Amino acid sequence: MKQPAAASCEDHNRLVLLHGWGFDHRVWDGMAAALQAHYQVERPDLRMPDVKDNAISRQGSDGCKTLLAISLKEPCVLVGWSLGGLLAIRLAKQFPATVRAVVLLASTPCFLKRPDWPYGIEPHLLSGLIDRVDRDVGAAMTFFCGLVASGDPSPRHTLRILRAQVVSNDKDSLLHGLHVLAEEDRRADLAAITCPLALILGSNDKLVDPAIIHEISKLRADVHPVIMNNAGHAPFVLKQEETVLHIQEFLHECVK
Repeated sequence: MKQPAAASCEDHNRLVLLHGWGFDHRVWDGMAAALQAHYQVERPDLRMPDVKDNAISRQGSDGCKTLLAISLKEPCVLVGWSLGGLLAIRLAKQFPATVRAVVLLASTPCFLKRPDWPYGIEPHLLSGLIDRVDRDVGAAMTFFCGLVASGDPSPRHTLRILRAQVVSNDKDSLLHGLHVLAEEDRRADLAAITCPLALILGSNDKLVDPAIIHEISKLRADVHPVIMNNAGHAPFVLKQEETVLHIQEFLHECVK
């Protein structure tokens, strides 16, 4: 097996933040401002097809050109929130020379519940969200933001912030993203990547059960696990400082 390159502080000074479904780079506004005091931060806008294998390896895709140009020419740490975590896993597998660490933030290598993956999203919840998007994009996004905010100590505050940052009204792109969530299974990729891995979850997350840490530790015994108390699916919205601290602690361990 190819060994990862030796780590250095410089290798872990560049953070690339990958947003989740229905949002763009602006969902990272608060986090980026806090992280920029310590790191070089980049937050590309993603298109849902970028998560698929063929899109990542296809140089002709504008979205992939952006990712490759901004994120992967130099050593970096990938921080993937929710659906962005699937992309982070895939990129770490495909570009081991430059991806030096991965932080999965309220994310999982397999979102849908399966017979051998008991902590995923119930299929009826995901299919219901697909139906909602198909009927009324605006109402569907409001419903989704409510799910994301529901585990936070001040869900109305989180909901107001998230609703102001929802940017996608492209039904086809949103539906594609949901089908990615339903179909993608990156467990084998997660087990295969050699770079350090952190998993930061909210204790009250309604979309990614924090108990999934036990399953992921079977794939990666060296995972750096964190459960943030009284936090939902977007813990970085109201618990920005704590989230940044957890990332800093993980990266400090990476270069010891």
